Amino acid sequence: MIQFGDLIRLQKRLPANCPLRLAPFINDPLAFAGEKNLDADAGALKGLLEHSCAGDPVLPAVLEGIAESLCVIRKAEAALEKLRSEAGEIFAGYDVTATGSLYQSDTDISHTLWLEAFKEHDGMELVFQLHSTLELKATWSQVVVFLKNGADAAHMRTRMQALPAAGWSFSEQNGPELHALLLENRILGKQTARKSMEDGKRVLESVSA
Repeated sequence: MIQFGDLIRLQKRLPANCPLRLAPFINDPLAFAGEKNLDADAGALKGLLEHSCAGDPVLPAVLEGIAESLCVIRKAEAALEKLRSEAGEIFAGYDVTATGSLYQSDTDISHTLWLEAFKEHDGMELVFQLHSTLELKATWSQVVVFLKNGADAAHMRTRMQALPAAGWSFSEQNGPELHALLLENRILGKQTARKSMEDGKRVLESVSA
């Protein structure tokens, strides 16, 4: 693994107009997914490194890391396109956003796709959230119902507590303006992102019926 200090050291030897910052590109490539001219910028970065840092002992590993980051980015872009397409079909009538980034869980750090679908319904905000691998295997999902403070949450609480199947857990959060009722499902890569979205949509339909 390339040390962060080495990436900063090499960056300082590059010109100020370098098209990409080296450390973020190596360590969090998904943050660059969807950017235009990325192949050209990565090629320019490699050329600048070869010119300015020739002979540095970590240069070969850094150049390999740039190539690996590009591969991860292209894989993530294809996965995000498919994820957005499936989510748009499943969550018709919802606003859908999907991005990718580095995610640190309790056990590891991984490249993760994040999806959120949400809409206003009858004084509530209905939200579905998903974490997925680049292979579109779901690792975590959550259904959230936001109620305005002052609303009677007892009926919705009873309905949501009656819904969960195996693997789902209910919780509540009370903020200064919103009351949130949550159903969380830690899936641990055992089902596809599509199946998780379909399950989440069924929960939301049951809640809002």
